[in-house]
Amino acid sequence: MESPEASIAETTSDVGVPSVERTLTEAAVRGARVLLSPGPGRSLFVLPEVDLGVGRPDILLLSASRKALKARARSGLRLANLTEARILAALNNGGGSGHSLSHVRAVTARLQEAGWVRSTGEVMPVRRMIGDSLLVEAKVSDWRTGLQQLTRVRWASHSSVLLMPIASQQRVPRKTLRHNRLGLLVLNDQGLRWQLKPPRRSLSWLADVWLTELAIRTLRAED
Repeated sequence: MESPEASIAETTSDVGVPSVERTLTEAAVRGARVLLSPGPGRSLFVLPEVDLGVGRPDILLLSASRKALKARARSGLRLANLTEARILAALNNGGGSGHSLSHVRAVTARLQEAGWVRSTGEVMPVRRMIGDSLLVEAKVSDWRTGLQQLTRVRWASHSSVLLMPIASQQRVPRKTLRHNRLGLLVLNDQGLRWQLKPPRRSLSWLADVWLTELAIRTLRAED
């Protein structure tokens, strides 16, 4: 994989943590295509610190068709925030959203205006857009916090991985990673290396529509 611009040394204090974590995330961005191959007809999107409600993971990699994303955007089926996505998913799945009835009604009215919800209350059927996705959380030594953060946001990706310097990775119990269905990626002087590849999960309908919205925003920002 891509070679890092700086060597990673073992860190025993908080001094220099932001710069070392930045080195980790920059290496992940450079090696993004190796970590997640977009596949035929799809493009790779690299999203830093995305809003997932209960945290902002360092990097989200996802693959999707640019043509399909542009078509979705032209249709007007957009989402203003994660709350709208959650209420839309609750309507689609027939479950609760965790919001008050008055708030659900107000958001549902906005979703009807946007074309997501028919007058009958049914959600418009939409094609799934996200081919694959990977969440990356970088930590210099505090693997416990990294795992806690990943377990809170893993609902929003096909797989999730903790990224650490090679000198710190031995502290992370593999049993804990496997139990939480997380992977471990390390950075050494030669570049990125998988220590434990994460298992792939199915992506929920909620995650697909929200990641699609985030990909559309990234696409629009590039234009």
